[in-house]
Amino acid sequence: NANGDIIGEVYAGSDNWFFIKAGDVQIRILKNTGEVYIDATKFGVNGYAGKSGTIYYSDGTYAEYKNGILIGGKSKDGEF
Repeated sequence: NANGDIIGEVYAGSDNWFFIKAGDVQIRILKNTGEVYIDATKFGVNGYAGKSGTIYYSDGTYAEYKNGILIGGKSKDGEF
């Protein structure tokens, strides 16, 4: 914001993790494991929001997506 208002915050939860928060969006970073998590209503790349839903295939397998990220499903080898 050009007028100097605070629009976000950075918190340290421990020596291992911290998060950045701006409104309803939060980014969590875990230093020791190299993990990053993004909590947001929508997530996208290059201005395009990812889609949510489940894709079902004729062989009984499926893939579940949340905001464009594969979060689970079932393959011929079982659930993942």
